[in-house]
Amino acid sequence: VHFPEQEVLYLADVDMSRFGPWYGDEGSDIDRFLASIEVAAGIPARHYVPSHGRPLEDVAGPAAAYRQVIFDRDERILEALKVPLGLEELTDRWIVYGRRRSPEMFYRYSERAMVRKHLERLAARGMIAEEDGKFVRAS
Repeated sequence: VHFPEQEVLYLADVDMSRFGPWYGDEGSDIDRFLASIEVAAGIPARHYVPSHGRPLEDVAGPAAAYRQVIFDRDERILEALKVPLGLEELTDRWIVYGRRRSPEMFYRYSERAMVRKHLERLAARGMIAEEDGKFVRAS
């Protein structure tokens, strides 16, 4: 939500955190999230207010780093897929969260959901394929 007279842009869940974007719910789409980051970064304001974290006075650098988290996750998944792995095996690697967290049931659900979205995205780009329930890098 943009308040041009006040020079404020409310970023909602585009929070520019170091963790990066969270897209673990059913309706989330990584490419649409990337597009939202670009839109937010392109709107001039003096104050950028996320729903999580502190307000920012500039988003160019934070937006680039925030987007990069997605690409880094893609790379870690591709690196893990040097050997065929299933979704649960990839989830066990904690590629998104970096380590187990509590409550594990919640974080494991989110980890699996976000890894699945990466797998779908990478498969749509022809970078990986699924064979017998395992994901493999495309040759």
